[in-house]
Amino acid sequence: MIIVSSVLTTPFLFDSVFAHIVFSSDTVRHSVYKTTETKWLTDYFAFTCVAQMQNHPDRQDLSFEQGQWLVKLARQTLAEQFAKTIPQKDVDALATALADSCYQVKCGTFVTLTLNKQLRGCIGSLTSDEPIRTGVGRNAINAAFHDPRFKPLNAADFEKVNIEVSILSEPQRLNYRDSDDLVAKLRPGVDGVIVRKEHASATFLPQVWEQLPETHDFLSHLCAKAGLAADAWRQTHLEISTYQVQHFAEPT
Repeated sequence: MIIVSSVLTTPFLFDSVFAHIVFSSDTVRHSVYKTTETKWLTDYFAFTCVAQMQNHPDRQDLSFEQGQWLVKLARQTLAEQFAKTIPQKDVDALATALADSCYQVKCGTFVTLTLNKQLRGCIGSLTSDEPIRTGVGRNAINAAFHDPRFKPLNAADFEKVNIEVSILSEPQRLNYRDSDDLVAKLRPGVDGVIVRKEHASATFLPQVWEQLPETHDFLSHLCAKAGLAADAWRQTHLEISTYQVQHFAEPT
């Protein structure tokens, strides 16, 4: 399962493209939903945990230093794709750091690339089917070369992009009675939300609450992105799951 996001460390002018994912068993599809006006995305502080990671007994929140090694992993992975020369001491240091058992824990990850403060690629997985270090490396490549919204990253732009890595908690099914109870249980600014109905699915990361702070609007846009009626969350009992993220970026 893939997430396409716009998690950023500095404000930038972006045509309000919000992430949309469609899930199937082994096949990934991407689509993009746009609002009708251009907005300034809010300043997200790098290295800040959006919420305490929950519901994953095998792992704890990563430290700032541990998160930085993941960012370096993403950078080195892309450097190898462009046949860049990497000092051996840097290769060895990264290998030593990544031997830490914390990077072997399985959980969802995603990698975000920005260029000149604008989104340049962002892809990741919501599911915990591979170790953190594996997911970060794979999603770095996917964000750079396989985000359907952008042309593949070139060598010149690689030198300029900023890389951000996010770690997701395990999505948890949210039990709710009705639409009012759903609104009451969601936590703006904290919960990433996944909506599903049969083959239609979509997600918003916790950061999207900054653009859609009202829960009603948040859910309506999310349903529309899933290809459902905007009021589907009111009219039918959808499958709702929530998760939280922790993210780290390169120093600017």
